[in-house]
Amino acid sequence: MKIDKEVQKRKAKAFFHSQTWKKFSVFLLFVVLAFIFWIVQYSHQ
Repeated sequence: MKIDKEVQKRKAKAFFHSQTWKKFSVFLLFVVLAFIFWIVQYSHQ
């Protein structure tokens, strides 16, 4: 069990130090913002 926890900790550290999740979160932010602006524009018409 202890070995599994250590492996999980290392994988989590590697994931959060990678750039992949940062790029994906920025992409999601822009998608959400575009959707919000689209909803606001649609509601004004």
